[in-house]
Amino acid sequence: MDLLEANRLSAALTPHPCTNPEPFVCDSSVEECGEPCDGVGGDMNPFRREGPGHGIYDLLDVTKPITITTEFPVDPSGALTAIVQTYTDGDNSYTLNLTDHEMATQKAYFNETNVFASMGGVAQMGEGMKNGMVLTMSMWTGDLNWLDSCKKSGEYQTYDCASNSEFSDDSMWQAAFDSDGPGAWRGPVDFQTDNSVFATQDMTFTSPSIPEAFKTQSKLNCDYTPGAGDDDGTYDCGTTTYAFTVSDIKLTPL
Repeated sequence: MDLLEANRLSAALTPHPCTNPEPFVCDSSVEECGEPCDGVGGDMNPFRREGPGHGIYDLLDVTKPITITTEFPVDPSGALTAIVQTYTDGDNSYTLNLTDHEMATQKAYFNETNVFASMGGVAQMGEGMKNGMVLTMSMWTGDLNWLDSCKKSGEYQTYDCASNSEFSDDSMWQAAFDSDGPGAWRGPVDFQTDNSVFATQDMTFTSPSIPEAFKTQSKLNCDYTPGAGDDDGTYDCGTTTYAFTVSDIKLTPL
């Protein structure tokens, strides 16, 4: 259950239901494990759905502390019916309301197979949560095209991110939509075929809609070891100083 996948340019809420909500071990060397969980997930990202003007920096002042409230309403039988998440900076706010109906509508809109529904959808995510989950925070240093840049959406999509790598202006989102690419652009960051660049060099983003204060990003200074493929490398950030600031985590029964 990915409650928050975000940086200062893009943000997403993504539940990943599993067919078996109980902990289990599958040894892929002796049996066919298949796909026990929805790996893609039911993502809700305002920029991906609505386009420019809906990045998190458009909707909120990301220089301020942001309060995120997540609600898990259930029906009389105790089954989860929705995941409702509200973001606010104190003056501005927006809300995501993730239901099975809303996710089915979005999957059709993006021309994606609705694996989320076949895995049991929102209710099945609730079954996994009933078994208890541990709050985990991490820093991503690899491929983030799926969060804030361009990534092929749906197995039938023909839009080529590599040939349209620079988000040069806001028309790029609509151009992708018009050329069989709804949902391809998840944020305004230029597409990267080699994501090790974020670890090895300072970056400047092309999009004119990104606030000037966020137009550049310093390299992560993590040790990078290339792998066999573009996304197979590993990062060691053990020598890099960074911090999360998270406060006032509260659990309130509905």
